[in-house]
Amino acid sequence: MEYINCSIGNIRNICYDLSRQVKDSGFEPDIIIYVANGGIIIGQEMSNLLSKPYYGIKVARSGNSLKKNLSFLIRILPGKVKDILRTFELNSGLHSKASTREIKEVNTDLPISVKKILVVDDSVDTGNTILSISNWLY
Repeated sequence: MEYINCSIGNIRNICYDLSRQVKDSGFEPDIIIYVANGGIIIGQEMSNLLSKPYYGIKVARSGNSLKKNLSFLIRILPGKVKDILRTFELNSGLHSKASTREIKEVNTDLPISVKKILVVDDSVDTGNTILSISNWLY
């Protein structure tokens, strides 16, 4: 699995590179939607860089209680151990069994007349969360 490891120290540079890719592609979003809670920093940075408003949507995967219950421990694990756990989680097939995502909370100020939306998250493993948001929006 290939991934970019973001930290507070490098998130601005990563978002700058991503915003350049968005601009270079010719896509000009009306708004940015971030997946709460993890995607808020990326949402804020992309909003600043692209000069577009941003809004949060909270999405939850069914059967996510183990991860939630262990979150206090996961936070303090070394990065290498987290990488091994992420790889194991993806290879386990868990995401294909519990791929249903439920939209839990939506910012009530979210404009309904927008046509072009950029969705950002702090972690995209299977794409199911982004797909669920896309299906909900359209």
